[in-house]
Amino acid sequence: MKGEIGTFSVAEILQMIGMQEKSGLLSLRSKGKSAVLFFDTGKVLSARDRRQGARDQFLFYLQEKGAIGVEDLNRIAEIRQDSSGDLVDVLLNNKIIDEKKLGNLLSTYAADTLETVVKWETGTYEFAPSVDSLPEKAIVTPQRLEAILMEALRRKDEVEEIRRFLPGYDTRIKVSVSDITELPLEEADASVLALVNGKRTIDEIIDDCETDEIETLDILERLFALGIVSISETDQEGPGHLLKRSALQSLITTAAIITVAALLRFIWLAPGGPDELPLRQLRNTIQEVTDRREVQNLHFALDAHHYLHGKYPEQLTELVAMGLLTGDQITNRHGNTYAYRYFVTGERYILSR
Repeated sequence: MKGEIGTFSVAEILQMIGMQEKSGLLSLRSKGKSAVLFFDTGKVLSARDRRQGARDQFLFYLQEKGAIGVEDLNRIAEIRQDSSGDLVDVLLNNKIIDEKKLGNLLSTYAADTLETVVKWETGTYEFAPSVDSLPEKAIVTPQRLEAILMEALRRKDEVEEIRRFLPGYDTRIKVSVSDITELPLEEADASVLALVNGKRTIDEIIDDCETDEIETLDILERLFALGIVSISETDQEGPGHLLKRSALQSLITTAAIITVAALLRFIWLAPGGPDELPLRQLRNTIQEVTDRREVQNLHFALDAHHYLHGKYPEQLTELVAMGLLTGDQITNRHGNTYAYRYFVTGERYILSR
């Protein structure tokens, strides 16, 4: 089975593999990037591409997650020079990582890879049967595709929702306030702001930031709304480029403009104007936007349940049991479970905060 991504979306390809309980290797390519996913009777087993050898991306993933250090990397390189053993065997036989921890890391890497490829809209795919020789098969528990696919699609939907409030990913952004040390920012906000230098694009900031994509985008959305960052216009750019920047700014959606306008109105009508407005009040206003997004995630999970089972759940806890949401995601910011009423037909529900 092979073809073009676009004829079938990556999510549809994965659903076919899961529903038909296929075992094998799915290879995906898009815009110079590649990924592989191994399946065992329709369940996700691994995403480690053994063909990469010394450039095995899983090795760098282990370093990123703090599972191995520089000394471990050097030791692994020396061992693999003297033998042709697979990376999994090297890690286990030399007691660099224990079996349980390595199995968990392989599962997490597979879920993260799936989340990435679900966003690909163009490219090619090819599925080949059989994974009998996969070294990690003995230590990894196959993961149900439905749960991690729905989580990946939920996060994709959330990213797309936040992107409506931001310029394009290739836009360079700058700090728009004179002294950021005077801003009472949270640590995560400050770490993202530290990467904004007028030269980096939004995409580069996401890549360089330690927080995940959704959290980074969420922070950038807040910083834009507060006027702390804006689109960069460097001294080297001519009038023509400034016009393009102006056009790029106009691409921010009407929903974003309305949100920012509401925030600015809140700022300027506050006693003392923007200079005396506590940042906590601004965060509370922005929290309302976040709350609405969380409710949208709940609706998405309910629709996913209906898609999988032909009806909506009787209780929100069923979404948690399926792995579509966590316990925290069915409660509001005050710790109370969202009000949910299920109709016996299974075709309707009422959800409120």
